[in-house]
Amino acid sequence: TTVQTKLRESVSVFDFMTAAQVAYVKGGAYVAGISTAIQNAVNSASSIHFPAGTYNLLYGIELPSNCTLTGDGKFSTIIRAQDLCLEKNTGVPVDGLYPGGLLKASNKTNIQIKDLCIDGNFAGQIPSVYCNNVQFHRTSYVTIDNCRSINSMQESLLFNGSWHCSVTNCITSNNQYSGINTAIAPDFTYVDLYTPDYSSQSEYFTCTNNVSVSDGGAIASAYSINNRYAVVSNNTIYNGGLTGITLGHDSDGVRPPHDASYCSVTGNTI
Repeated sequence: TTVQTKLRESVSVFDFMTAAQVAYVKGGAYVAGISTAIQNAVNSASSIHFPAGTYNLLYGIELPSNCTLTGDGKFSTIIRAQDLCLEKNTGVPVDGLYPGGLLKASNKTNIQIKDLCIDGNFAGQIPSVYCNNVQFHRTSYVTIDNCRSINSMQESLLFNGSWHCSVTNCITSNNQYSGINTAIAPDFTYVDLYTPDYSSQSEYFTCTNNVSVSDGGAIASAYSINNRYAVVSNNTIYNGGLTGITLGHDSDGVRPPHDASYCSVTGNTI
């Protein structure tokens, strides 16, 4: 293994920042260029470390396949939307199919996010602009473990038309829509308004040992599980929105029904 190969395997985002930028991150303040530095780090290696600090982003980060993001703990490493964040306020799409997010991927595979916090900072954004903290579109084998996802303007952790994904040991809190949402991909293949579109359906989702606090508001459930073959177990939900957990829903007049067959829901506290 060469030195160059090792460098491509694992990097720190601090390696791509100036000393001044690192100081701002450690102090929790915004400074220009952080989004670009992080994107460069993500593009350069398969394992990216985020040391403790607050990373105020003006734009979201696109994640490639075979990517692992690791922080120093869900209360120590915070990826946060800067006030009037362009990603959050314009809903900038990855490929024209859906609003953006602070962390996002489309048509990718094998992504891990662990030991960090994603803060949508909805109080600092323009109201009624739809955007999510984390957005996966037609992406497979995603693991989110031991993270927090808070203050999102829309969904906190959203999986559209994605497969074999899991959220474990996480905290979602104070999100305007669901803390966790799995759904049909927005570019579904149209059949009719009464037939589930299995080609765009999320499948094989695991949601275990998580805590939700005040997610959903008056708009959505704390957890909206709209896919087949889901396992939802041992989660705790405090002060959920419309309901604690929903499985599937009928056609909304635009998309076919979200099928939620073959699911297991056990051991949850609401």
